[in-house]
Amino acid sequence: SGGAAQSPSPRDSTTPPPPPPPPARRRSASSPSLTPAAPAGPAEPAGGEETPTRVQRSESARVGGRPPPPPPPPPGKSASPLSRGPPGTPPPPPLPPKRGSPGGPGALGTPTPPALPRRKGSGVPPPPTPPSTPAVGAKKLRAFYWDTMRRKPGSVWEELGEAQPLEPVARNTLEQLFEVHPTVPARGRAGGAGSIGRGPKATGPVVKVLPLTRANNVSIMLTQFSTFPGFESIRTALLTGSGALGLDHLSLLMQIVPSDDEAKALRAYPGPAEELSPPEKFMLVMSDVPRVIAKVGALMFRLQFRSLCEDAAAGMAAVRLATEQLRASRRLRKVLAAVLAAGNALNSGTARGGAAALKLESLLKLADVKASEGSQPRPHAGRRGEGPGASRADGPGTEGAGVGPPSSDGPPAAPPFALKLRSLLDFVAWSVYRGEGAEVRAATQYLASELGALSEAVRRMQSDVQEALRALQGGLASARKEHATEVAEECAAEANASPADFAAVLGAFLVQAEAQLAELSEASAATEQEARRTLEWLGAGVNQDAASVFELLHRHVTAFDAAYATVHRLATQKR
Repeated sequence: SGGAAQSPSPRDSTTPPPPPPPPARRRSASSPSLTPAAPAGPAEPAGGEETPTRVQRSESARVGGRPPPPPPPPPGKSASPLSRGPPGTPPPPPLPPKRGSPGGPGALGTPTPPALPRRKGSGVPPPPTPPSTPAVGAKKLRAFYWDTMRRKPGSVWEELGEAQPLEPVARNTLEQLFEVHPTVPARGRAGGAGSIGRGPKATGPVVKVLPLTRANNVSIMLTQFSTFPGFESIRTALLTGSGALGLDHLSLLMQIVPSDDEAKALRAYPGPAEELSPPEKFMLVMSDVPRVIAKVGALMFRLQFRSLCEDAAAGMAAVRLATEQLRASRRLRKVLAAVLAAGNALNSGTARGGAAALKLESLLKLADVKASEGSQPRPHAGRRGEGPGASRADGPGTEGAGVGPPSSDGPPAAPPFALKLRSLLDFVAWSVYRGEGAEVRAATQYLASELGALSEAVRRMQSDVQEALRALQGGLASARKEHATEVAEECAAEANASPADFAAVLGAFLVQAEAQLAELSEASAATEQEARRTLEWLGAGVNQDAASVFELLHRHVTAFDAAYATVHRLATQKR
């Protein structure tokens, strides 16, 4: 009334004030597990505006965590998610649910639509054909990839007759030993790095013509000729074929005599010969000997001829004895029959089964077929204490060698020690061990006792017979050539060292050597024929030589005897 006029307050404005914001919902301490319910639908704020963020969050929660894309904007406007639409615009339809989400294909309670049939020629391969079930039991066994062949007339396989199946106890043991179990690959070890060594540096005196390394080597080897007064005496002994040059001297001469290039370089040296080093002086003296390398080789062959003939004769005798032992061995026949029976049992029901004979190379594959890890007795037959007549004393720790009586619900149980065998070779040794008496079981060498000459034959065939025959034939041919050249060549005679002396010594030797080599060749032909008959009896191929076959059999004999000894140790150890 009488007071001063006041400025209008914002509250006195004609525009109504905005409504206060709703109070925030607080979580009560008395109800910590309360969860706000999802909104039933999108809410429209005042003014007809929509909040796309809340719509997307609501749709994301309802669809399964993935927000749907916004509707396309009208022409002329941006595609921002905050763009406004006309009032009352419904929200975009939700995306179809994904597979596995609630309500989607494949969800629980939702039938899966049937797969469309493949069209012919669409490029999709047909499903693979399931493999055939092996005939040995219901469990899968390890495969024995052997090499089979037809039974040849007159071979050992014809003498053995038809392949016999395994006995029930042996078959049961085979299935338990070689049942396929899942395996875990072993971790490899990281190898250490090696070190590179450095060799010593070559040192020596200064030379004129030869390389320093070559001169040093010649100088070292010349120390073995200290019994000769000088280099000229060595040359004279070579030209006369003197016995003063032994086999060791001739072997060294073969290494230090000059080559054609070295001899040419030494003769072309412009200075006096006294300026040359001792190795160069020696080579200059030996360069005057015609065909020096051929002469040294002929004298070496003359000294080695007798020992080569003796080695070849002894090797042929060992081969003939080994062939006789192979064809007369009863134990070898028994081992081959056991291998054939075990292989047919493992490969039963496959294309590898039903073999009548096997190649000898398959004998070395027996040790590669390992027994399955964790081989245990079968519940119906192998577990002690469950069959009729079993006792508690014969428990898992018992290592008896006997075989339990057959039960009504399965084959006879294998002895516990047999389940410790680790390869197919051990199983074959156990099969043979079961059929022998107590005296034979205690033998430390089962096959080697009947095939004792096999190892000697292998050693001599590889080192004596083949090498001796090659050395005899090659050495005699070289000696003939050098003798013919010496006789036909006209050389100037020297004092006590004429080429005629060398030709006379070599000619007398060739007469005796050719007669002795003819007798040795006849014995070699007879031995080779006997060995070939033995290879045919064993079923070996035509292209196989006796040395490789005998070596293969020797390796099998050694491996089998070791497995046989292991079986005997397991069968006789304390319970």
